[in-house]
Amino acid sequence: MFKKTILILLIAAWMALMFLFSSQPSVQSAQVSGGITNKVVDIIYSVSKTNLDRNKIDHIVRKTAHYSLYFVGGALLILLFNEYKIKLYQKILYSEMIGMLYAMTDEYHQTFVPGRSGQISDVMLDSLGILTGIIVVYIAIIYKKKFSLSQKSKSV
Repeated sequence: MFKKTILILLIAAWMALMFLFSSQPSVQSAQVSGGITNKVVDIIYSVSKTNLDRNKIDHIVRKTAHYSLYFVGGALLILLFNEYKIKLYQKILYSEMIGMLYAMTDEYHQTFVPGRSGQISDVMLDSLGILTGIIVVYIAIIYKKKFSLSQKSKSV
């Protein structure tokens, strides 16, 4: 029960963080991603001495942020549903459906924020991040179980 409670609190914190990011007006959001973009461009330039189009890099930074943040959400959701005695397909389905629903409501929420808009392409990217998080974590769970079973059989 303690683990479920912690996971629910982590998911709620993740959702709150996503809400805060989505609540930033476009100017503030651009400043945040622009700061990251500048660091990425500076690092690439220091290594390769190549001048890059900051607008293209900023687009990549923003899309990577979407994917990565929703990857975390998918990982947390599958960890939560793995605590329930339900079939694997249900764990994956519930995790993906809740994550997608949140992505849709998050994009809708952005339509009310000055200078922001909701993008279907972002929902699709977010959903892919969720699914990847689910798959990666579930593979890790399977390997952990196999590893702990093999360790037990060696010690017997």
